[in-house]
Amino acid sequence: MSRGQNSLFTSLFPSSIPVNPDNKGKRNSLIDKRDEALIFRYYYHAEIKRTRYDDCLTNLEKEFFITAGVITQRITLNVDTLKKIVAQKASAYQLKKKFPHFDWN
Repeated sequence: MSRGQNSLFTSLFPSSIPVNPDNKGKRNSLIDKRDEALIFRYYYHAEIKRTRYDDCLTNLEKEFFITAGVITQRITLNVDTLKKIVAQKASAYQLKKKFPHFDWN
């Protein structure tokens, strides 16, 4: 059982759904998915919208609730993915198909 689950969730919302205590690695997979979305959004702001670098970071901070330092770190770690996106010259339509929950207009 997760720490605080009984006081914060179970007592308020009783459920018959079992809790899976063995979700090791889930955090890393979620971070990988977040980073992928972050890279695509950076490409969108920088290449398609032609937003200045500092404004790109400001927009991404608001969208992903992480600091500019973390954003630049994650982009640097995933620069190969960004290079592939740039080489493919992905359009806003293609980006929308991959991540339909974002605003690509």
